[in-house]
Amino acid sequence: MNRNNIEQILKSYFKYFPKEREDLKQLINFVKQSQKLNEDIFSSTNTVGHITASGFIYSKKEKKLLLLKHKKLGKWLQPGGHVEKVDKTILDTAKREIFEETGLKKLELVSLSINNDIPFDINTHFIPENPKKNMPAHYHHDFRFLFTVNDIKEVQIDTEESNGYKWVNINELQDIDNMNVIIRKINKILNSDLKVTRYYNKIINEFNINLKEFNCIVVSHIIPDCEQYLEALNSICNILAVVPKPNSIDEATMMQIKNQYVFMHLKREEINENEELIRKIKKSEKDIIIFDIGGYFSEFIVKNKLISKRIKYIIEDTENGYQKYENLNVGQEILSVARSQLKDNEDYLVGESVIFSAEAILRKMGKVLEYFNCGIIGYGKIGYSIGNHLLQRGIKPTVYDINPIKQISALNRECNIDNKNNIVSNSEVLFLATGNHSLNIHDFRKIKNGSYIFSVTSSDDELDDSYLETEYTIEEIKPNIYKYYNSNNWFYLVKKGNAVNFLHNAVMDDFIYLVMSEMIVAAQLLIKSQDLHKKNNILETNESVKKKISKIWLDVFKNGKY
Repeated sequence: MNRNNIEQILKSYFKYFPKEREDLKQLINFVKQSQKLNEDIFSSTNTVGHITASGFIYSKKEKKLLLLKHKKLGKWLQPGGHVEKVDKTILDTAKREIFEETGLKKLELVSLSINNDIPFDINTHFIPENPKKNMPAHYHHDFRFLFTVNDIKEVQIDTEESNGYKWVNINELQDIDNMNVIIRKINKILNSDLKVTRYYNKIINEFNINLKEFNCIVVSHIIPDCEQYLEALNSICNILAVVPKPNSIDEATMMQIKNQYVFMHLKREEINENEELIRKIKKSEKDIIIFDIGGYFSEFIVKNKLISKRIKYIIEDTENGYQKYENLNVGQEILSVARSQLKDNEDYLVGESVIFSAEAILRKMGKVLEYFNCGIIGYGKIGYSIGNHLLQRGIKPTVYDINPIKQISALNRECNIDNKNNIVSNSEVLFLATGNHSLNIHDFRKIKNGSYIFSVTSSDDELDDSYLETEYTIEEIKPNIYKYYNSNNWFYLVKKGNAVNFLHNAVMDDFIYLVMSEMIVAAQLLIKSQDLHKKNNILETNESVKKKISKIWLDVFKNGKY
């Protein structure tokens, strides 16, 4: 354990509790001054003060905290004490002290971040002089961690340290001066704010994930739910670079994380020959895992075979990415979560968010969705969801899919079906959900005047727009609403054919974390070559893995287990 670790912990701590910086000025100055004087900030012989660690233990079932009757001070306190040489981290100190003073070992840490060393509270308090030990008055700078147990446990107290113990209802401690701040923090942490971080921690711990032997490159949407995902990945596998999807960047999120990672703003067509990216891959001292969205690296590994030998595994998120990778004969192991049952939940909500955004756009134009003839091209999982949500609104859409089985499925669910030409020609609102160039210039020429076109994915996947900009004049008549017109016909291509739901943050609720965590778990399983099966040259996780992920998700987000 060293001073640098403490400085990093403090930096992270103040990110969560910036208002406490003023209250902890004495600690900050103590760390700085001890560095100048070459003094040990952990040693109990440091008579200015020293850093200690303790742990609050919370019983989830009874909502009670464990307190010990401190023998010398005569106060009811949490277990804790001084740092010893055997402790590698300040968290290790807290765990050791808890075990020595209570006998409790199997505790679940409630973390503020993927970095478990961040305490949930830091407290500086005065320790009176102890003439018997020839110890002058000094200060303890106590780093406090929060642990949970399912229910109240019998405690084996250390009789040299404590006279007794008790489990106290958390509400009874609200009015005690030195505890009210602690109780407020515990309630805040356990009730809502840090569920996503706790979820990723549980995934990492229960699957024993460690990818430190690898670097990774991450293709990602830069939207609010990516922050914890990237943090989780970076804690287990050094992120070499993040490639943001260019049409799904939330500026507020980017501002929040722009200094934490190396961002490479590359379009799909720029990936293959980008010198900086190629240089990064060449110079990587470790093998690389690609976390992909939409098959960004599918051409790269074919065109740069020599360089791509550094890339060991690819984990793909989407159906169109699955299709790009499935017929490749390359050296990398490729795994996709696109057809996972866990992905179904996300895809269903994508359809709902597409309808939400489409309605918002139409309202800007003074229109109401219910009064339009609606068509859907592509009846996969997202197309099905769009159709279902239209039917719930009393709108009977007309569906086309290249697969006749899916056409029958649409008919069975009370949609109309027709051929593609008729849907393109007759629809007044057209939803594109194939991820595989559903419209080309011949289709655009047939679109009904005044029609609105909404896509569920990026334009380079959904549209063949080779001749679109040369044949049509384009005018942005309102934000993200583009009118395409010439002497033959005119229509509105919303967001220029990019995913419309990202206009409203593409909210997937907590279900989005299922797929993100499955991608992280998949990386570990690829390395271990376990719990996987292969279909169409693409690996997938076994059902037992999905069940375990689902149980962890339910425990954190729905069953209130911390």
